[in-house]
Amino acid sequence: MKIVHALGIDGARAVTEGAVVVIDVLRAFSVSAYALAGGARECLLVPSVDEARSIAASIPGSVISAEENTLPIAGIEISNSPTLITHTDLRDRTLVQRTSAGTPVINAVREELDIYAGSLVVARATAQACLLRRPETITLVASGDFPEDHACARYMEAVIEERDVDVRLLLAPLYESERYAKFAGETGRASRRQTSISRWRRTASISQCPRGVSAASSCSRRDAKISFGHQGNPVRDRSCRATVSEEP
Repeated sequence: MKIVHALGIDGARAVTEGAVVVIDVLRAFSVSAYALAGGARECLLVPSVDEARSIAASIPGSVISAEENTLPIAGIEISNSPTLITHTDLRDRTLVQRTSAGTPVINAVREELDIYAGSLVVARATAQACLLRRPETITLVASGDFPEDHACARYMEAVIEERDVDVRLLLAPLYESERYAKFAGETGRASRRQTSISRWRRTASISQCPRGVSAASSCSRRDAKISFGHQGNPVRDRSCRATVSEEP
């Protein structure tokens, strides 16, 4: 079995065979996993905010999670946040997701390929799901050139190859990066900065949590949208499933 690493929309478009895992750790596909764990009927992944609004308007009771260049959007209460998702009643509802990295990249993958939405919280389950398909090639696509997405890809590669790896060491470049400093609020006052760092650490810990829900999310296209839902609660066209289990 061959494992290939790729990056972004161009990397996703270039894949022509096998299984494809599109990775967005902070935080698109962590949000998806927690939405399904909270009882969401399905997740629809769309490339634009306008599409998200339009689709949500056509599905009674649906919820939008969206951001634009990592910033909240006026009129949309959930801004790509696992924490907000866990405090939202999503039972038997559709979550419509739009992000700057993950959702456009996963929509760029060829329709005929096996597609998975990956993040650290579902990394092991997703790797195992890929192995069950027995593809000749597994392509791990980092949605963005971000240390956490690359760390997740390297962790999944290790799982597939049955190698032991410490995910904390893989994440070390994240904590040393400008991206981390940005999320932590480096430019604020010292006390405010410490509060921001604490909040950011809590958000990051959700995305890398080794305990809790693990969902291998195999995606399909429906009406030109990427869709996935629970195995026990199938999406409307019954073409996509997600297996949910508890990890020790």
